Amino acid sequence: MKVFILIFFILARTTYSQDVEELYQTQKEAGTLNNKGYTLLENGQYSKAILQFQEAIELDNSQIIYFYNLADACLKLEDNNCALEAYTNAKQYHPEEADLYMFTGDVYQNQNKLKEAISEYNKAIHFVKDDNPQKYLLFFNRGNSYLKLKKYKEAAQNYTKALKEFPEFYGAYANRGIAYYYLKRKAEACNDWIKASENGFTTAKQYMSNYCD
Repeated sequence: MKVFILIFFILARTTYSQDVEELYQTQKEAGTLNNKGYTLLENGQYSKAILQFQEAIELDNSQIIYFYNLADACLKLEDNNCALEAYTNAKQYHPEEADLYMFTGDVYQNQNKLKEAISEYNKAIHFVKDDNPQKYLLFFNRGNSYLKLKKYKEAAQNYTKALKEFPEFYGAYANRGIAYYYLKRKAEACNDWIKASENGFTTAKQYMSNYCD
């Protein structure tokens, strides 16, 4: 019995070592494919880059950067559906990655699918870490979607949340001013536009000229 157990242990350890080596080689190959794809991406050969990233993902779906690179190549070709598919597939393996939902929301917003965009931003905000330095962008982008839907109260609320995360983000002041103006809160709108214009937002100066006394 002792001999049997010893042999079994040796065989099991050998099999485990082979599995580890095979996994390492597969991951290494996937990394090589991703690197080739990134070089193609930088050289403007987007279609060829997409094929490399797709092959890398087939070999190793644990690396979220492969999905991001694939989506980036798709967007360079202005193929929103290709990018959305990349983000959707990535969510299967990385379901709590906030950036995936944010980038999906950005694509939907560019397509003017604003309700879908808001839904994705909601998920991103749910998953985002408190120490994420880009957290303010989630509120800002969700605010932009509400603004386009003419839901000015919700837009203003989101811009305020963005400013709470990043008080020096003057684009949020400029856009919150628009929301305030349509909410008939003219004084607050003009104050926001003043702050934005003093920090380089020329459009805010135009708003002040047109709508502020």
